[in-house]
Amino acid sequence: MADCVSAKIQHTPSRTVVLRVGSAYRSDLAILFLHGFPGKIGNRNLDLAEAVFAATGANVFLPHYRGLGFSDGLFSFTQSVTDTLNIAEDLLIGKKFKKIFLVGHSWGGFVALNLLAKQPLLFSHTVLLSPLFAIPERSRLEKLAPTLLNDHREILSSKSDAALVAEFEEVRAKFKPLDNLSGKTRETCTILQALHDLEIPASINQKLAHENFPAQNYTEVDQDHRFQKDRPGITKQLIEVILSHL
Repeated sequence: MADCVSAKIQHTPSRTVVLRVGSAYRSDLAILFLHGFPGKIGNRNLDLAEAVFAATGANVFLPHYRGLGFSDGLFSFTQSVTDTLNIAEDLLIGKKFKKIFLVGHSWGGFVALNLLAKQPLLFSHTVLLSPLFAIPERSRLEKLAPTLLNDHREILSSKSDAALVAEFEEVRAKFKPLDNLSGKTRETCTILQALHDLEIPASINQKLAHENFPAQNYTEVDQDHRFQKDRPGITKQLIEVILSHL
């Protein structure tokens, strides 16, 4: 397998670093990976991106949200969405790519859906891995905030419970991707939901997926939320989905 990171692209306006994976030999093909929060497991899915590059030879890009990984600054859920929308346009629009794939995991799935809503014609196919489809209601956020702050104090140290809940409510008010996806875009999404997901339960996502996407596009897989239960299995499945749509 080739050296996994061939370049670190600094997106100056957002202070975000984008990893370029491998040295592409297919100039017409691009794949954008969007990792979850905070995404430490699997080095923010760099291992998946590396495997997909090896199988496709595509131009593979993996942004690190501001404040995470190689990117400086303070992390913000709101800013991670807006930054990624701008980064994707700069990386992908106006280039010679004939097909562009989008892969989003967990929070990256929510970011990916917003990108699809804004740029419905840009992507040939999208793979969502246990995605966050929508921001929960306030009552659930109030229960979630203390856990997030306790588990990720080093990233969210500047926030209080109330501030984090307020930020999520801002995100929910500003970004409602499921309301803005075209019918054709919904048909081009493959959803792989972890059956043993304790963070984004299959019971919730199954309902939302069946309400918003063709039933055949949703599959439950024998995985945990981080897709570590069978990493080779999800790697193989992801590659198969992408290759089937080339």
